[in-house]
Formats: sequence, C-alpha cells, structure tokens
Amino acid sequence: AAVVAPICEELFFRGMLYRYLLRRWPVWAAAVVSATIFAAFHFIPILIPVFLFLGLILTIQYEITGSLTNSMLLHGAGNAVTTVLVYISLNS
Repeated sequence: AAVVAPICEELFFRGMLYRYLLRRWPVWAAAVVSATIFAAFHFIPILIPVFLFLGLILTIQYEITGSLTNSMLLHGAGNAVTTVLVYISLNS
C-alpha cells in the first residue's frame, strides 16, 4: 500500500493521464479531471471528496516540481500513515 500502489498510481494518473489532458486543456481543467478520475478509481463513495482533494494536491505538487518521484513519495507517505492508523484502530 505504501510502495507499489503509489508508484503505479502516480505513473498512471500524473505521468500519463494528467500529461495527456494537459496537452489538450488548461492546467486547472487537466488537474480537476485527473483528480476526479483518481478519486473515482478508488471505489469508496464516501471518501471521494478526500481522494479528490488528495488527487489535486498530488497534481499540484507534480505541476510545481515536475517530479513524479516527489508525488510518489508524498502519496506513499499518505498511504503509510493511513495504513498504520487503520491497523491501530482495528487492533485496539
């Protein structure tokens, strides 16, 4: 959850989808659409706003730095924290 998923998701959502949309649309539209697809891809309706926000943050971070590595690390850190918190809550 903290390594493979962020790498694969960032390669697809920021590295491929966002770049594809960016060639056709302005930055804001490409960011919103790619983040929306990212949120929908996670298949948890109640968490769509959270994933949409995360998708926007990751896209903005990628747009500013131009680095997929940075967005992979940020995504992985978020997944790691979430995984640990879920583990703790289920085992306490």
